[in-house]
Amino acid sequence: MERLRLIFLYIYLFSLSFENWSPWGGGTDLFRPALIFAMLYVIFSLFGLTRNFSLRYTKKFIYPSIALWLIITFSSILYSFKFPNAKFSLNYTLLACIVSFWLIYNDIYKEPKLIKTLVLIIIVNGIFLSLMSFFQIGIDIGYMGRESLLGNNPNIIGLSAVISMLIIVAILIDNPLGYSNKRFFLILFLPLLLQTIAKTGSKGALLLLMIGFLAYLLIMKKKFKFKFPLFFVGLIAFFFIYQYLLQNEVLSTRWNEFIETGNTTGRSERWFFALQTFRNFPIIGVGENGLEHLPSPFIGSNEPHNVYLYVLATGGIVAFIPFIILLIRLTRSVFQNRNIWRTVLPVVILIILLLHWFKAGGGLNSKLVWAYFAIISCNPIFNKNNIRNNEASNTLHKY
Repeated sequence: MERLRLIFLYIYLFSLSFENWSPWGGGTDLFRPALIFAMLYVIFSLFGLTRNFSLRYTKKFIYPSIALWLIITFSSILYSFKFPNAKFSLNYTLLACIVSFWLIYNDIYKEPKLIKTLVLIIIVNGIFLSLMSFFQIGIDIGYMGRESLLGNNPNIIGLSAVISMLIIVAILIDNPLGYSNKRFFLILFLPLLLQTIAKTGSKGALLLLMIGFLAYLLIMKKKFKFKFPLFFVGLIAFFFIYQYLLQNEVLSTRWNEFIETGNTTGRSERWFFALQTFRNFPIIGVGENGLEHLPSPFIGSNEPHNVYLYVLATGGIVAFIPFIILLIRLTRSVFQNRNIWRTVLPVVILIILLLHWFKAGGGLNSKLVWAYFAIISCNPIFNKNNIRNNEASNTLHKY
């Protein structure tokens, strides 16, 4: 039963970068593989309810997360009372994100070796997407010729490829999880990941790759005699990667517009709208339905494409407090665990995810981001019980 439950977790994690894909329907189809395996993972977790849903080590994250969800929900209900046309709809997706974080964190804590499998799945997912892109399978061409895969957003595809690439770089340089020398074969997949990033035309993915790569080179834990040549070689590689990515016409056009004119493809206007909404309703916001109900110059959704402004607009200061508490605790946990990981990779991934939230539409409801938060914030090598066991073992060896 437990092995089957973990298999459901593996498939769920693998499918997150194309969670909207369904062989039977569209992105709202209930029979999407990602949704099916998420439900199976949760259902089978109920058989070990007290163990899998333990709050002993997760409450510092779960409490502010639930508080955030409840406050935004309450604000949405209040707004629907005031404006009946703004129909209230419960945000099940955010609740599902919190539950997935809860379960994944506890699973890693119970079985620290699980982290090695989960990291491998993230790499395999990135390689899978790259092969799909290379062989033009499941491709959709959208606005300005941007390429998406299996019905998912190009920015999420780009984010997945960026994180997979940085994990490979960390494995090649630091090898924190103790892979054999066969890990150097992973170099062969780096060009595939790069071409996937380029084809998405995501300037956000390009920016995250640049920041992540430079952050890794600057803060990696190496002696100076090793760090200096690695940093030098890394900068040369960075230059060629940058030039290679900008050979893609779509990405090059969008990037040059961003550099030359500050074009944010309409995001700055949405950010201003969300900020004005917060200024008008600073205490508890307008709720998610209220944000969509307010008159605006935008076609379609009023989503600000910025998680931080989204929380302020929908939940006000009251929601922003538990949100910031959650982020502070995640950051503290990641930094506390960086020595145990024996690499700065979790810190780099945290930086990327937090920056991604600055420009992500619907980012608060991203199951991929919440799953990655759980992986990098949980202690991956040993927990307190392991420490006690090791101390007892060392004591016995003295005698």
